[in-house]
Amino acid sequence: MKNKSDDLIFHTTICAEASQIAYDATKKSPMRISLSLSYAKRFGMENKMTVYLVDFENVRSAGIKGVDKLNPEDKVVIFYSKNADAITFEAHKLLSLSSAEVETFMISKGGRNSLDFQLATYLGYLVMENKYNNIVIISKDKGFLFAIEFWNENQDICNADIFIKTSVDGYLSNEPFVDEAVGEIIEEVSENNSLKNEEIKEVQESIIISKEESKNEDNKKDKKRKKAGSSFLKDKNVFKKKGTHKKKVATSVKINIKNDVEGMVSEKYGNEYVPMLVDVIEKTSNKQDLYKMLVNKLGQEIGRDMYVMIKGEYKNLKKKK
Repeated sequence: MKNKSDDLIFHTTICAEASQIAYDATKKSPMRISLSLSYAKRFGMENKMTVYLVDFENVRSAGIKGVDKLNPEDKVVIFYSKNADAITFEAHKLLSLSSAEVETFMISKGGRNSLDFQLATYLGYLVMENKYNNIVIISKDKGFLFAIEFWNENQDICNADIFIKTSVDGYLSNEPFVDEAVGEIIEEVSENNSLKNEEIKEVQESIIISKEESKNEDNKKDKKRKKAGSSFLKDKNVFKKKGTHKKKVATSVKINIKNDVEGMVSEKYGNEYVPMLVDVIEKTSNKQDLYKMLVNKLGQEIGRDMYVMIKGEYKNLKKKK
């Protein structure tokens, strides 16, 4: 039968082993680190630390917003250059109030994009250090998405979840990544990392195509305006005739695609959303607009789910015009 003395010896042994693991982990012994992680998971003490890599040249002081809300276990690493080496008084105040560890790197050498390369290098170092559960890149530069995609494809050597946001506060409040040059479709892909790699590539390609389509559409509209203007001088009733024709086509589109849309979403959501979906498809001109309008009307979760269901047939539905 065990007595109090046996229990004391048992617990003392466990504590001694835990202390040795913690001590050896500071020496970065690969074997001991893996042991300490396994012990932490066993006792429900997983490391939840987050590190923020700030591309200050890109986001400036706005990217630091929210740093005052971080925990002592968190870390903020600010990469700056002589082209961007000044912060606002507000940002300085937030940094002084922050409980997180703050480290800075002055990028003094290199040309264009040198800061991005060095930040990406540091990202790789953190991944292999295996210390942080979450690594958050604070930048508006979509180029970092490819670095994130690389680590997502190599999960066997990457234990961290990697994100990109435009500010610290954006990560804490789970705001989507907004790239001014690209649009909101990329923000959702990068945030959730739940779309497959082929879907990410499809979205990236659709962005390029949609930009070209919008340019072509603008050119067509200019030509139509000029043509309509000259026709107006000959026949003042031309606009009335065209307006009547458009209404008939719009009605016919709704009838044509209603059954198709029902077949895509009714099994999961019924027919409640079908009229609204038909209207959204009719009003949008590309997948970016489709995604943005669905999320705006239905919210992030349902809107994105509807987008995934419809996007594969979106072009075919639009052709039915």
